[in-house]
Amino acid sequence: MTLLSKIFGRKKIKGRTLTQIKSDTEYYACTFDPQEGKHYCITDSVFDNCSFRNDITFDLVKNCVFENCGFSADFIIDMHDKKLYTIPPSIFSLIYPTVLNLGDNKIKTVPTEIELLQNLSELDLRENKITSLPVEVYDLENLKLLNVSQNNISEFQSQINKLQTLVTFCASQNKLDHIPLEIFKLKNLGKLDLSDNRINNLPKKISQLTELWKLDLSRNLIASIPAQIGELQKLEELDLPGNGITEFPLELFNLKELSELDCSENQLTTIPSHIKNLQKLVELHLNENSISHFPPELLELKRLCSLCLSNNEIGDLPSNWEKLENLSVLDLSNNNIKELPASFGQLQNLSVLNLSNNKLTELPSEISQLENLCELCLVGNDLESNQKRTIKSWIPTNCTIDF
Repeated sequence: MTLLSKIFGRKKIKGRTLTQIKSDTEYYACTFDPQEGKHYCITDSVFDNCSFRNDITFDLVKNCVFENCGFSADFIIDMHDKKLYTIPPSIFSLIYPTVLNLGDNKIKTVPTEIELLQNLSELDLRENKITSLPVEVYDLENLKLLNVSQNNISEFQSQINKLQTLVTFCASQNKLDHIPLEIFKLKNLGKLDLSDNRINNLPKKISQLTELWKLDLSRNLIASIPAQIGELQKLEELDLPGNGITEFPLELFNLKELSELDCSENQLTTIPSHIKNLQKLVELHLNENSISHFPPELLELKRLCSLCLSNNEIGDLPSNWEKLENLSVLDLSNNNIKELPASFGQLQNLSVLNLSNNKLTELPSEISQLENLCELCLVGNDLESNQKRTIKSWIPTNCTIDF
């Protein structure tokens, strides 16, 4: 321990297996088995030739030295919500951290010394006041997750393409007006969240992100989706609400693994019959568009659990609803529906049914077959008092109903 011989006046512990970690202590050749979920605040301690068996999380690690240590799991520094204005310089003297969480602070700049943390696999800088990242961030060659959401970033440097191990990139709620083309060179990227920015175009090069399973472009200024979206054969979740999209490219329906599609709050007028090709779809949100026709092909999506088409212009409904045997949530509120087909009664897993603000004067008696119904909303229809009483007698006693 010659390197550490300058440190005196501390309790010394040697060669023990421990579950607790204390400040003002010098540990040599100790094995730590940290308690799961416990966060440690440690100051003025030394760890020499020690090993850590599980994840170890420090909320504070100050004036500490780690020398020749081994970590079989993550070394986590969690300093989120600490009212920090700057990143503590002492962090950069630690070579072992794999996860650094500095979210929800008031940090404006990231020091170039960030490149010293070469073992980092996760860097969380969300909810700060950062306007740009130093290029040294892109030298973190083991980084798998980078979260800079809720900052003031307007641009990423071209060197971002050096993050070839990156799997998750979150940059929502910033000031981006375009997607830098270098992002499309991140071949291992699986999750890309650029929601709540000012992006007005989705480049054709999106097709290069062949490992992408989740793409979130919610609440931007995108008017069209390129046909190349259909080449993302691993895509499972696609979030596009709050843009200006007027139609789906037919290639989108080649996404055989897609399980969640949200294109609400756009300017869609039709749902292509090709929707039936998305056989793994579980959630479909198309509320707040201008859709007037309910395609019967939509009822071919047998895995569908949640369907939202509220705030559209739908009048007539197809008849064969019995095919949606897994449907549990159905929202058709704020449309022009005058009649429900009798096959609604065969939606045996339906628990939430919202038909508010339509033009219904009655419901089919088959509604009484919905034994799992928990919520029924019929506000804003043309139901008379006797019809309301009848409906109440049909539904389960534990079902909440609003007229």
